Amino acid sequence: MEFLKITEAQIISVAVAVVAVGVAAFYLYSSKKSKVCLDSEKWKNFKLVNRTQLSHNVAKFRFELPTPTSVLGLPIGQHISCKGTDSQGEEVTKPYTPTTLDSDVGYFELVIKMYPQGRMSHHFREMRVGDYMAVKGPKGRFRYQPGQVRAFGMLAGGSGITPMFQVARAVLENPNDKTEVYLIYANVTYEDILLKEELDSLAADYPTWFKVYYVLNQPPEPWNGGVGFVSKEMIQEHCPTPASDIKFLRVLPLPLPFCSHSFCQCCCDYCENVKAKCYNQPSETTSWWKKVKVDWLIQVVERSKIQQTRSGKTNEIRRYVFTDEEGTKVGAAIFDNDIRYFDDLLIPCNRYWISNAFVNRVDENYKISAYSYSWFINNSTLVEPHDEPIPPSLPFNIDTATMLDIQKYADFDTSITFEVLVIQVLPQKTQEKNNTTSRDIVAINQEKCSMIITLWNDFHLDEGQTIAQMVNITPTLLCFKLRASTFNVLSLTTRPSSALFYTAWVKVKTTLAPSQSAFWFATCNNCQKSINDDVGRNIKCISCNQNVKLEARTRILLELTDSTGTITASVLATEAEKLIGVNAEALRTAEDQDVDLSATIQNALKQHTIVTFLRKYDSTFQGRASEKYSIVKSYLIQDLFMNETLQRKALPFEEITSEGHTEMTVPKPTAKRSIDSASPMEDINPSPQKKLEKLD
Repeated sequence: MEFLKITEAQIISVAVAVVAVGVAAFYLYSSKKSKVCLDSEKWKNFKLVNRTQLSHNVAKFRFELPTPTSVLGLPIGQHISCKGTDSQGEEVTKPYTPTTLDSDVGYFELVIKMYPQGRMSHHFREMRVGDYMAVKGPKGRFRYQPGQVRAFGMLAGGSGITPMFQVARAVLENPNDKTEVYLIYANVTYEDILLKEELDSLAADYPTWFKVYYVLNQPPEPWNGGVGFVSKEMIQEHCPTPASDIKFLRVLPLPLPFCSHSFCQCCCDYCENVKAKCYNQPSETTSWWKKVKVDWLIQVVERSKIQQTRSGKTNEIRRYVFTDEEGTKVGAAIFDNDIRYFDDLLIPCNRYWISNAFVNRVDENYKISAYSYSWFINNSTLVEPHDEPIPPSLPFNIDTATMLDIQKYADFDTSITFEVLVIQVLPQKTQEKNNTTSRDIVAINQEKCSMIITLWNDFHLDEGQTIAQMVNITPTLLCFKLRASTFNVLSLTTRPSSALFYTAWVKVKTTLAPSQSAFWFATCNNCQKSINDDVGRNIKCISCNQNVKLEARTRILLELTDSTGTITASVLATEAEKLIGVNAEALRTAEDQDVDLSATIQNALKQHTIVTFLRKYDSTFQGRASEKYSIVKSYLIQDLFMNETLQRKALPFEEITSEGHTEMTVPKPTAKRSIDSASPMEDINPSPQKKLEKLD
């Protein structure tokens, strides 16, 4: 036989070749594994190398990976978080799904629809080739596995097409995956259709495995796709029949502007009969409770006390108000034993990722925003803290009531938001007849009107006790959902759905904290972000995407001491400079000349006693969590006793005594700052949104 004629030398050469191929394959596999770029814990910067404008508000962004053979490392069905800055220079993060796979080596692409008021849209709108994007991931619960189902039914709207396109590509480009994909893609106009060329190409290349049906609310002429809203009949015709091996995927933007309620309800109606698996990633669903599987980033606005329900089905309820980055508010509730499950989560002002909540259409009389649904959370709901040291300010203003509003709504079931300075806390009262406790707070509002606020039961036991302990430093109290009453003349009272935020100004002695190597740092002169580079250099800031000049900014660590102890806090910029009498440029010059100003700064600080508003926040460094403080606003004690004219210019709150002298109460923050102080905030400058009227 012919193969017996092969020589020994030929056999050896073939063996060497096989070994070489094996080594090369092993090296390629190993190197490919080592070049995964994503990190779920750390932000990584990727350079924008190409931007293709697809329409007036849609663009494709290509980002370069570190090497031509690098892969992003994103599992199919998951997404990444992108970080940028909005039009106000504030940091913003948002999830996006690349349209590329790990088979696309050396780069990844995002198709972005940029909305006029979108915060992250602003960042993408301003991005130019050469700029960098901070990315972290992967994120998400759904993870695609080849062959896990017989078919996917996909319902997408607007920019929700990108995760669908990612999954569809992975299925169709895998020759061993026989999963069928049926996609219904809804938009308002023809111009709104994203990735149409790519979708049509998939349909042409894989006609047996991929079907796409377009639906437009305002179609052009002629048009052979669906018209109007997606209906149950459309899904029956263009999606697989529900079965145990069929999975439905939905991704709809929030809020969905072009789609009627039937778009979601018809899918649930269609799937419910046979218990088909339905993975939802929408903003709207049905008129009864339906599960939403989505990583939605929310910020907690309100968290009520635990209430007793009137229904016989459940005993207890805790209500919440959430908001997203665009300021859309949604009500939420947790019942019975699940309330304790989330005791340490969903803290006001903090942000969380939520998946597996349930939603229900809200009666028009109880809507709290344009969003038409409320949420129900139980122990199957995944709630994860958003990874950030300092949450941003709430994306909307807090409108507080006036005395006229209280008079108008007295003894009506109308919720009132009110801001006051607490000047006295009265003793506890107990009503043995119905076993309730209460405590009255005497306070002054922004109009210089005094009033009584009654805290009942849990509010008295929790917030009331804390406020009583800090009454000597005149805390600011911001109250949500109070009820106006005429029981104590004209007063306000808590109810179970109320929420209270309180702040504290503290009087402290200041000294310089030890072991400080520098008293300044280099920052962008536009967004004030720290940048490790030379002062005076002109650069393109990666945080605000502006051509800026680096400048010096003062930063000092202080030890603040009062009768209760000592804490360390940082103070920045002008707040620091008024304490030490030296500006940032002088500090930088002294350091360049090897002049140690520590003793000079220490002597200046020892002369001061200040009244300061502190911000507390959690920080993590090298895996260790710690509590930190920073000074938001401070007043030198001597400034509190200037002549009357200077007092009126410098301080926001004052009283006139019966003798005609001006006595200063502790300065108060604005309503927005009251919210900010309830948890760490990003902007440490006092808000100018509200100013108290001065006395004539």
